[in-house]
Amino acid sequence: NMSFGIHFNRRPTAQELAAVEGQQKALYREIYDEAVANDVLLVQAAGNQLDEGGIEYAQYPGAFDLALSVGAVSPDNYKRASYSNYGALVDICAPGGDINRDQPGIWSCASQDRWDDRLYVEFDGTSMACPHVAGVAALVKSVNPALTPEEIILILVATADNSVPDASVIGPMVDAYAAVQAAQGGVG
Repeated sequence: NMSFGIHFNRRPTAQELAAVEGQQKALYREIYDEAVANDVLLVQAAGNQLDEGGIEYAQYPGAFDLALSVGAVSPDNYKRASYSNYGALVDICAPGGDINRDQPGIWSCASQDRWDDRLYVEFDGTSMACPHVAGVAALVKSVNPALTPEEIILILVATADNSVPDASVIGPMVDAYAAVQAAQGGVG
């Protein structure tokens, strides 16, 4: 499960973004190649650029072929979350909260000094959706250790729920029960 981001103290120019994205893509390609060579499945947050009027795309390394790019849906109606990147490079989705629409967030560990000594706070983002998918991938691998990363991706996507709204642009929603059942049936 990987979530990366770069923070600018101001709105970056298109040239700055292009330079950073080029550097990130090269670094992620190196990480990706090493992971694939070692039979590691990469589960990557698709990104939250739609917070800023973003475009239809997914971030790297999730956009690489053998990585799983995860979009986010609102937990109450399973529609694409207002911030979530979407499009052909997003493979699957999971609940990521949608605080911008007064929807519940996803509870996560918090930095106590930043959040009034609270251990947990509600967040939203594709980084909150990504652990759901990574967890299901781990369950699938646990019931069938012979599965390759490619086979796990096939199982997760094939068993995911296509009936959720916006599945055509954000991918189907991960279904833990169906994925584990399929893995027990044995692909590998």
